[in-house]
Amino acid sequence: MEGTYVSSKGQVVIPKAIRDAAGLRVRTRLKVTLKEDGILLTPVRAAAVDALYGRFGGQDLIADLEAEHWTEVQRDSEIGARRRESGLRGSPRRQVQRGLFHIVIRRFSLAETIHRLVSL
Repeated sequence: MEGTYVSSKGQVVIPKAIRDAAGLRVRTRLKVTLKEDGILLTPVRAAAVDALYGRFGGQDLIADLEAEHWTEVQRDSEIGARRRESGLRGSPRRQVQRGLFHIVIRRFSLAETIHRLVSL
């Protein structure tokens, strides 16, 4: 059994052999519990986010995100070009709204149309 002491600042030095056996490294957080027969020091597991720190070092994640973004932009512009070629403008929902609006305007007077639109 190895002994240690408490400093004037309340710090305790854990002997190296015990630190190595317990897997304690620098900055390892410990939970301190007072027991009837002594003090129990229990290592506190790091948060999942802390475990990821430095894991993706050396990888250019921004370049991957930019490449994915530009692929989506290109795909969206191709879809828009196809829609323009077919004569469609706006989203399908907006087209339905426009169509209903035109039908309502042609079928009813202006006052009736406004009343019907407000009541939707």
